[in-house]
Amino acid sequence: MKRIMLVVPSLKRGGAERIVSILSTHLAVDYDVTVVIYRDPIEYEYGGELINLHSEVRKGFGKGLELLHKTWKLKKIIRQVQPEVIVSFVGNLPVILTLAGVYPSIRNNPLMYPWIERLVVRVFYRLKNIRKVIAISEGVKGILVNNFKLKHVEMIYNPVDIQAIEQMMIEPVDHGKPYIIAVGRLHPQKGFDMLIDAYHRSGISDDYDLIILGEGAERERLTEQIRSLHLENEIKLPGVVENPFKYMKNARFFVLSSRYEGFGNVLVESLACGTTVVAFDCASGPSEIIEHGSNGVLVPAGDVNALAGALRTMADDAALHDRLKGNARSSVLRFDVRNIIDRWVDRIFDE
Repeated sequence: MKRIMLVVPSLKRGGAERIVSILSTHLAVDYDVTVVIYRDPIEYEYGGELINLHSEVRKGFGKGLELLHKTWKLKKIIRQVQPEVIVSFVGNLPVILTLAGVYPSIRNNPLMYPWIERLVVRVFYRLKNIRKVIAISEGVKGILVNNFKLKHVEMIYNPVDIQAIEQMMIEPVDHGKPYIIAVGRLHPQKGFDMLIDAYHRSGISDDYDLIILGEGAERERLTEQIRSLHLENEIKLPGVVENPFKYMKNARFFVLSSRYEGFGNVLVESLACGTTVVAFDCASGPSEIIEHGSNGVLVPAGDVNALAGALRTMADDAALHDRLKGNARSSVLRFDVRNIIDRWVDRIFDE
């Protein structure tokens, strides 16, 4: 049985972490899987064996020492486990520095990385121990090839466990008023400030609340923005919830207001719940998931007035909404975990 190692900083609730949870659980049926995390928390299930390095988060000079310490720990674990395939999801540099053969994945738009991280991609992702760089969308692959001049890039979309989503989305939601929903870290990347402005301009607040699921450093600023617009009763920030899919299923529609993305998992998850979407056509990801006018609506990136208009249209035009909703689930079956696992097996595990 082939030995596979998946490395991720933690298993806290987040996009990359959920992908490792899904992949490890399904791969463990046919492969000897080891999941390595740098630190707690562990909030997702996983398949195979789990190894926790219990690394600390440090700043300044201590950050460099911690990088060396993680690299040393990883080298020891790799010698013990002797994996035939190592895939890294976020926090790739320590794995690369072990000089073991590795498939690092790029999970966001690398042009938006801080300069030091862009330099890491340009320099370290060319080392001879890099077998392939995994891009999570064609948009990210194009950036890596054209802007970073990387040669060995493989595109594999993020998997979505549609069967698991179908089981979770049937739970009821205790929210008396109809609502629209957004999900993501409370971070400038996700553009929730623009969404709040668009929601205000759209004039739909009398009929639909806006629920934004997620947590992050922008909570205070977003809360003040909501207060300044006198929308405290209409816009809810519940934080991180254990089951976001029941909220997606029962929403009028889902909104993605990101300034940039790598892929846009939440779009696929919402469509898998049978809920149509409105999204900024940002770089990269949304246009690879949404067929405008078929399963959702794409809006020019960053155009708040256009987003407000799309919210109004989706709220008012029942025929359009129902037609898009009818196509939602079938449009994302290609992202189901069983199809994506087949691509991993074909392109990586059994190459």
